[in-house]
Amino acid sequence: QWERGSSATDTWTTIGSAHASYTPQRADIGHQLRATARYTDRHGSNKSAAGATSASVVGRPSAPREFEAVPGAGAGEVVLRWQPPASDGGLPIDVYKVLYFSETQPNTDKAGFSAVSGGSSARDTTIKGLTNGTRYVFRVAAHNAVGNGDRAEAKATPQVPCQLTGATDPTFAENATGAVGTYTASAGCGSALSWKLAGTDAKYQQRFVSVKNIRISKKPTSQEPKSGLHDTPENMLKLNGLAKGRLQFNELVGKPKRKSP
Repeated sequence: QWERGSSATDTWTTIGSAHASYTPQRADIGHQLRATARYTDRHGSNKSAAGATSASVVGRPSAPREFEAVPGAGAGEVVLRWQPPASDGGLPIDVYKVLYFSETQPNTDKAGFSAVSGGSSARDTTIKGLTNGTRYVFRVAAHNAVGNGDRAEAKATPQVPCQLTGATDPTFAENATGAVGTYTASAGCGSALSWKLAGTDAKYQQRFVSVKNIRISKKPTSQEPKSGLHDTPENMLKLNGLAKGRLQFNELVGKPKRKSP
């Protein structure tokens, strides 16, 4: 029978029945193999003898883990990402290789695997020159001295990237009307676009930059009121949608009361 284990620990597990030959399996990688025989002679029965122990079994790497393919930032691009395989086959990985072809014409667009730059430390690569809107099949395999390992597979469709052109930091006069800015979207943006305010502006639905001719004080004042937009509180300041904010007026300047004689 055949056994798998280690001569260093002298721990062995039976893996095969009584055959003169045995073909190593992936589970044997990193272990030693040996053949044992049980026999009976004139000195007694149920005796055993073990053959010479093999060197550690090596093989091809297992498939890379967490393999994904996503459209890239440029037109006709797909980015591939992966993590090292669970098993290197008992030998160091020297390179990763990729293969890709269109889903409608399997394995005909590109022939054979191509090595990825970066050697054993490579974790991603960008495939360029693809046809936008065409679905592709991508495969990646780790390579060691025995050969290419098992393949991981993913699919992706390269797209025309979305690009917006227009002012990146527009300005707008207080109380002005009209558009804040005009922007042009490329075909890759599709029909639905959304945007949001950022920074300080994100706290308000409406915000006045400045309020003039107003004094807020904790003490009485005899300042005469001034005509204009800010004569009445409802026209003076409008703040909507304050996010965790607090607004407090201690006293609003107005026309002072006259004392009766």
